[in-house]
Amino acid sequence: MRTLMIFASIATVGAGTFCIANSTVPFTGAAFVVGIVLLFLGACELVVDSLYAIRHNSNELDVEGFTYVVLGIVILTGMLTEDVAVSGVFALWSVVEGLRTMSGNRFNLRDNSRAENATQLLGVVTTAFGIYMFFNIALLNYPVLMMVGIVVFLIGMNRFIFAINIQYNKPEFLTGSHERLEEAKAEEKRAMAKAKEAIRETNVARRKIARLTKEAEKAKELTVDDSERRRSRRTRQ
Repeated sequence: MRTLMIFASIATVGAGTFCIANSTVPFTGAAFVVGIVLLFLGACELVVDSLYAIRHNSNELDVEGFTYVVLGIVILTGMLTEDVAVSGVFALWSVVEGLRTMSGNRFNLRDNSRAENATQLLGVVTTAFGIYMFFNIALLNYPVLMMVGIVVFLIGMNRFIFAINIQYNKPEFLTGSHERLEEAKAEEKRAMAKAKEAIRETNVARRKIARLTKEAEKAKELTVDDSERRRSRRTRQ
């Protein structure tokens, strides 16, 4: 599974690089390459997801895989040719993919691993570029094929990171032990994050108590001084 997804992601990155290098060509001139790569990537996603569903008894639908397949078919059949439509579709796809990538992991730079932080950064870049792509015509007006190539390149990098994190198939008892170990490590990580947050809140509360205690002592001293002054005035009178 890992080898298949790595190959598909590398092909996607290559297609994005090809589009960027030939940015002066109209989108229709590179539509066949983009469509074939997206169709292949989607098919690989569906195969990997089906194998995962069989192993883990999961009934979840692979939305990403179907999206790649549908988009690839639409491009190959020539239903997506106008520059405005192409920009809009790929811009929206970039935003959705970026947001999905960011929501895949907790957005916590301290507790996340380097791979998780790299994934989050890639998601931010993908989302930001998709938003810019909506306004490209009014701003710098880069060629459409260049914009499409950058989106495809970013998607390919995202799927490459996903591919290298796929675990090899193992015997059932080893796979179950491995997964339980990973779950236990994830629970420990979440517990440590909660403990750090609790310690931080405790320190904040302690500082607040210390500050309020000092203020209360000062207020008490001022009250005592004021009472003594009143008494001395009465004694003099």
